[in-house]
Amino acid sequence: MHNKYRSKFNHLRGSAIAFCIAIWLAKSNRLGRVLNPVANSMSFFELTGLPVWKWPRMPVYNGFTHEERVRGWQLIHFCIDSGWLAKPERCSITGSSENLQMHCEDYYSPWSPYPVSRSIHMALHRRFRQPDPWNRIVEIHAVTGDEWFCTLALKQIDLAAMLRAQHGAHIVDVFRRAPFPPNNIAAAQRG
Repeated sequence: MHNKYRSKFNHLRGSAIAFCIAIWLAKSNRLGRVLNPVANSMSFFELTGLPVWKWPRMPVYNGFTHEERVRGWQLIHFCIDSGWLAKPERCSITGSSENLQMHCEDYYSPWSPYPVSRSIHMALHRRFRQPDPWNRIVEIHAVTGDEWFCTLALKQIDLAAMLRAQHGAHIVDVFRRAPFPPNNIAAAQRG
């Protein structure tokens, strides 16, 4: 089955998800984005052709390191570029269609990000140091009080450590665990 692709991706035999990705990449002429084994602490394999982080180093957020946050950002943009995740059209807080970005609270599961405008995104990440602007945003845009952004804590927690303790160290390998098609993550995107 799919023998013409197997030789190009022989090193992926142990992972059914990786094999499905490899077949999809080969069929869609995305051979520049093949999976390569890498010996590092973040991942057993990496996707090539990922976007490169060109901005300053990010601080720890919810216990997630700069490297973990960048991996989540790369995976989100890989999924958008591949058509597996819809490009954001509106901010999930304000409804704005200007300067949209994607936000994750959990960088170990970045495949369901929240679309937010840049100004909202900056206020959201600054809420620990500057809670008043964030509280005003929540007050203005909350309808029921049950919206995802209403439940965010104003004190930083180490969510990354809690998730590693609960699920094990393998949880950091977001590329191996990503629910790539055929699971269709675009259907699960938050709006």
